[in-house]
Amino acid sequence: RDWAEAVRLYRLATAQRHMRATVCLGEMLVNVDPGAGGEPTQQREGALLLARAAQQREDTSVSDAALAFLGEHAGKREVVRACCIGCGQTKKLKVCSKCRVAKFCGAECVQRMWPVHKAGCRRFAAEDAASASAGEGGSEADRAVG
Repeated sequence: RDWAEAVRLYRLATAQRHMRATVCLGEMLVNVDPGAGGEPTQQREGALLLARAAQQREDTSVSDAALAFLGEHAGKREVVRACCIGCGQTKKLKVCSKCRVAKFCGAECVQRMWPVHKAGCRRFAAEDAASASAGEGGSEADRAVG
């Protein structure tokens, strides 16, 4: 209940363009655990709020904090699908050629964020390969035996 009230108040402040409130709300929503009843759409909304805060130019401490939070959550699918985790841009994004999940605006952000994205990239690629093989009737070993 307290969490819901905090989200409500941060939404009001965000609607009035308070960027620090936008960062706080974005961080709260990104931290929602879909396995514990949260919605993946809340993580995406949080990432988009952080991206908006990262793109503003009035207060560099706010944009730096937003980018730090995006980088911190680079291992969450809904976060890396929402925006470039390097700069917060949401338009004209390219998909990571390795995991096909994360999005980046260009080579500069890919190079700068690779150390942050690397673990998530490998995990996303492995999860997608596993789900693809499960969708095809199991693993190659299962098919070879059968």
